[in-house]
Amino acid sequence: MPSNDLPLLWFRTRLFERIWGGRNLRALVGPSVDDESPAPGKPVGEAWLISDHASYESVVAEGERAGATLHQLVEECPRLLLGNKARVTIHGRFPLLLKILD
Repeated sequence: MPSNDLPLLWFRTRLFERIWGGRNLRALVGPSVDDESPAPGKPVGEAWLISDHASYESVVAEGERAGATLHQLVEECPRLLLGNKARVTIHGRFPLLLKILD
């Protein structure tokens, strides 16, 4: 990957089954859902949109970087993702988890 350019990245969304969850998140997040998401009909309580968490690393859905995890991208090109002043967490991870709850 060029050191000064990063294409627009689309990530798969990971749905998490929760007993308190509902049925709205599946319709909200659309078709780019991770293969490990709960089966249809199961209650979904969380949709993780961007994550470099140890329990789930977002995966690029399409394009030249398809299949790469956010963690791999952070390791390869941290400045392009985080800028010059931001830093990874103490565990070397992207410092943001973006999720929607239902």
